[in-house]
Amino acid sequence: MITVENATKTFWTDSGQVVAIDDVSIDLAPGAITSIVGPSGSGKSTLARLVSLQERPDSGVVRVEGYNTASLDQRRLRAARRRIGVVGHEELLPQRTAAGNIAMPLEQAGIDGPQRRERVGKLLDLIGLTARGNALPADLTAGQRARVQIARALVGDPGLLLADDPTHGLDGDGAAGVLAVLDRARGELGSTVLVTTSDSTVARRIADDVALLVDGRVADSGSVLSLIQDPTSLVADALLPAIDTPDSLRARHDRIAEVVLIGFSAVGALLPEASGRFGTDVSVIGGGLTRVGETPVARFLLGVSGPQAESTLSWIRERGGVVKRPVRGPEGIAA
Repeated sequence: MITVENATKTFWTDSGQVVAIDDVSIDLAPGAITSIVGPSGSGKSTLARLVSLQERPDSGVVRVEGYNTASLDQRRLRAARRRIGVVGHEELLPQRTAAGNIAMPLEQAGIDGPQRRERVGKLLDLIGLTARGNALPADLTAGQRARVQIARALVGDPGLLLADDPTHGLDGDGAAGVLAVLDRARGELGSTVLVTTSDSTVARRIADDVALLVDGRVADSGSVLSLIQDPTSLVADALLPAIDTPDSLRARHDRIAEVVLIGFSAVGALLPEASGRFGTDVSVIGGGLTRVGETPVARFLLGVSGPQAESTLSWIRERGGVVKRPVRGPEGIAA
């Protein structure tokens, strides 16, 4: 539905010109959740404004349903903007209930009462707040208010839902509730969702596709599960559990390797089977378990000891494990 092609956006500050977005291209797959991750100042919010058609790039193209938005007149540009629901940081109106805040765009569009109530009721159910529809924002938690903001952005049935840093400032429960709603919007409404965030947990939990933005450029991109199987992926390093193991532990084994295992069978059974098959001692000396969506993923630093240590690692690789940087134990010589 929306593609960004070779977009560049610059700003002038007191210290000179700043290139916020530099030759960025992304393609948002219909019905998928795409996450743009990157540190503060990497250009995520600028890219969000370009995608939501609030700003135009200095060069490059933003296309909506194949149309170059730079060629649209103001009437058609406004119509294109209405196809994009934006979850930003606009506060809810304090004097209106949760249901009233969600209904506001429909009222402005002249939608009649019965239609408004039906649409608002469905969205209150989607965000899990049917029983709190008559509550004022002051009586809701921060996470609940964020879910109401998402419902308000969805009320016009947009083709794209754009959420700019939607979990910022929320506690764990609040963030989990927001991510669950974004996932339900994709699953139950068929929404295409774009999420920008500095928190890699967001991409790991709900994203189908991810792009890593660094200094205004796309440093790595692709489907999440394919990237975590790529030994060279920068995204994988950000999404998977960190490995921090003292050298004293590394030195006790004949081979050391970083291994990524994906799926229930691989995580649960592959290492014990490898150890039994080759008569080696396979020890987890670092890393941990996580989930990418509903798929369990392990990133372990393994210590393997025994005459068949190298064969053990080769067998794990043949069975779909991603084996990276295998080295000899005490010597530190590449195997």
